[in-house]
Amino acid sequence: MQFSLAYFIVDMLHLLVGTPDDWLYIFHHIMTSSYMMSCWLYTKHGAISVMLLIAAGEATSPCLNTWTLARIARTESRFAARLYSAMSPFFTVYFTLIRAGIGPWLVWKLGSFYVPGYGDAVIPRWLAVSWVVLTVGAVGGSMVWVYQLWRGLIKFYRRKLVTPTKES
Repeated sequence: MQFSLAYFIVDMLHLLVGTPDDWLYIFHHIMTSSYMMSCWLYTKHGAISVMLLIAAGEATSPCLNTWTLARIARTESRFAARLYSAMSPFFTVYFTLIRAGIGPWLVWKLGSFYVPGYGDAVIPRWLAVSWVVLTVGAVGGSMVWVYQLWRGLIKFYRRKLVTPTKES
């Protein structure tokens, strides 16, 4: 868990320098890092739930990174434009399945265990409830991204479908 926490902190610092206006991404990292820190520093418990949530999120990273780089470079490279165009539908569906399907399900399982008090012997209830709040916030950020992806994909295909007609 320490490695993941270190990665998140370094990634967040990189974001603050590179894209300080991307508050959703920074907020997502703060929520996730807070959850990991409290598991590691306060209780020494909760690593399995953290790792499951991180694994679900990181499952999208290779596609997300490739898609993002192609999106950024698409105006300067034909290959990047083709890659972005070809990847967008797959990536949007895949990201949606993981971030809007598996992520919320894992948070539900976390809440179903901790909120009724099944972890009270090792984790104070107030902390367990705060974990649920933090993970709901982090997954909420993912929901915004899912919405933005679908909105962008629909807009992209609408533009492709609407072709200018030549009047005779």
